[in-house]
Amino acid sequence: PGRAAGAEVSCPSGYYQKESFVWACSATKETAHVWLDPKWTSPTVTIPEGVEGLEISAVASVHIPSLLIDAQARTIVEGDEGGVINDQKPSGTYKGMGLSCSANGLQEPLDKVCKVKGRTTRPLVLKLDTLYGSTQDAVAQISVSYAGISPCPQVLQGCAPFDKATADEAEEQVAAWSRWAWARFGGAGGVAKAWETLADKFAFRLATAGQASDREVPLFAWRAVWREWPSERGQGHQYEAFHVFDTNHDQRISREEFAIAYATAQHAAAPPHEEAEPSALQGEGRRREELEPDQVEHSQGIEVVGEVDALVPDVGPYVSEGR
Repeated sequence: PGRAAGAEVSCPSGYYQKESFVWACSATKETAHVWLDPKWTSPTVTIPEGVEGLEISAVASVHIPSLLIDAQARTIVEGDEGGVINDQKPSGTYKGMGLSCSANGLQEPLDKVCKVKGRTTRPLVLKLDTLYGSTQDAVAQISVSYAGISPCPQVLQGCAPFDKATADEAEEQVAAWSRWAWARFGGAGGVAKAWETLADKFAFRLATAGQASDREVPLFAWRAVWREWPSERGQGHQYEAFHVFDTNHDQRISREEFAIAYATAQHAAAPPHEEAEPSALQGEGRRREELEPDQVEHSQGIEVVGEVDALVPDVGPYVSEGR
């Protein structure tokens, strides 16, 4: 049987979510959200091999160029004049896949739909090119539907092992973040100010099974919280750090979980090899160097019912209450 839209797929125990989607092997309709930051690494969504009858759409309230890429072959499949599919040729065949895409024109808000006839014969990547799009933060809604994945991988696409080496590195990065936040906000008494400054503006009242929560930071918005720490090494571990912050692994960070991570500095002395990070003031407004492509942020199976300002497209499960 298929899986209904909004039904959450989670990584098994011992794994953490490292992409926007966890791709179930059964028939699926699913929506995720991706944070778009013009000063940050362009977010991507990895489409695994073996997906049957795929339809994927991307919508945002701002203009963001998008590309469909075969990363292994370093080939642009769709999205510019040199692609197998482009504005002049909206359908075609690539590596045995029948592909078709439709999208808004240049400089218009992002609204793209791509379909694959048959199975995906190799992994594809949907890249939202924030460095060349809007100059403001925004949120894109990504929706997928497909008939299944065959063969079903042993580890679901979107999950990665949270082994000892990964856990040690993640805990080290959270401890370093805590020391930075502890110094910036004045120790134990600064936790409320830290939440207000770093996280609350990206927190929402999230509803599951009809019950609204207090304001919490979902995985897709974590990107915006973690970037406030001006550590380039740390930015390469945003998903692992989220897994450490998220102590009950419900894909959202509560104020209490934030406070626990903030207090890590009380118990973790700085290692002697730790390099001094630039100040928060130095980090603000600077254009971050592009890191390796990474997959970002979602609200899988969670209905957002809280404040969203003008960042979110006028689609999906958001209801703005204004400020």
